[in-house]
This record gives sequence, C-alpha cells and structure tokens, in this order.
Amino acid sequence: MSLEPIMAERTEDETKAFEKVTRLACARERGSRELIDRLVRDGFSREVAESAVQRALDCGLIDDVRYGAVLVRTRVAQGRGRKGIEDELDRAGISATDIPGWPDEFFSLSGFDPFRVADNDEDRLVGCSFGCEFNEEQEVERALELLRRKPPRSKNVRASAYRKLMTKGYSSSVASAATRRFLEEN
Repeated sequence: MSLEPIMAERTEDETKAFEKVTRLACARERGSRELIDRLVRDGFSREVAESAVQRALDCGLIDDVRYGAVLVRTRVAQGRGRKGIEDELDRAGISATDIPGWPDEFFSLSGFDPFRVADNDEDRLVGCSFGCEFNEEQEVERALELLRRKPPRSKNVRASAYRKLMTKGYSSSVASAATRRFLEEN
C-alpha cells in the first residue's frame, strides 16, 4: 500500500488515467494487468498507467484477488475446466493460489451456486463454501455433465467430445476419461 498523501499533486495525464480506470472499473470487475494494458493502448505512458492503477488498488477500487474470484466463479458456472481457468488467471497476472478456497470451494457437483454468499462471518467471499475436496474424479464428472447437457453433434463423436472439453479448459486426462465414459453411456 502506498503512503503517498491523498491530496498529492498529480499531472493532468495521471488524473485522466485515474478517471478512465474509475469508469472502466465501474462497468465491470477488472484486473490490474488488464487496466494497465488498456491505458497504455489508449495512449497513456506505462508509468502513468501503473501510477493510476496503483492509486485505484490503494483506494480499493480494484482488487486482483476479488477479480480472480469473480473470474473463477463465472468460468466454473460456464462449465470451464480447472486447467483453463488457471491459464486464464495466469494471463491476468493472478496466481490461482492467491484466490481463497482455490480449487476446493469452487468445484462441486451438487449445491454450486455462483452467487451464493458464504454463511460464516470469517469468509465474506461470494461463492461456494461447502468444504468439498477437489479431485480429478469430480472434474471428470463435471466434464461428463457438460457432454450430457451439450452433446457433440458431429460424425466423429469421440473427437468432437474430446475437442469440446479441451477447448473448455479441461486437462487431456480429464477430457479422455470423460469422453470414454460418455461413449460408454451412449
């Protein structure tokens, strides 16, 4: 956290960059790396962009852990796999291990509600909090459920099912196991 005085003198560019960060952050949750890249793309210098984003971080306008938790919940609700979610977090500059409850509290076959607020006072994070242990079998079940909900519609069902799961971010072992079980069921 910066110890810079609240009323510090700022250049016009810094003020404009912070105003842009404010507008972007009010539209939807965003990560600091995304905002810095956006400001640089919009013509601000990297130094000004980093300063504006740091100011937003300091005042709590943006928060990478909060953004990461929102990203994880939406991707799980979309049927994305663990590997794909971790890759997306990495591209956003957020370590999956920084997200409270990752992965155990985000992956469950029953009772998942992406908009549920935790019942206990210690954990005010929006998301699941039912203490399930994450394992590969659960991931295979989630992938299998996706195939049941949206079955592949090509002539080569095996290749299509596998490709669908891989593009959704499931690991190759999970995609293979779920595809095999899906073909056995049908």
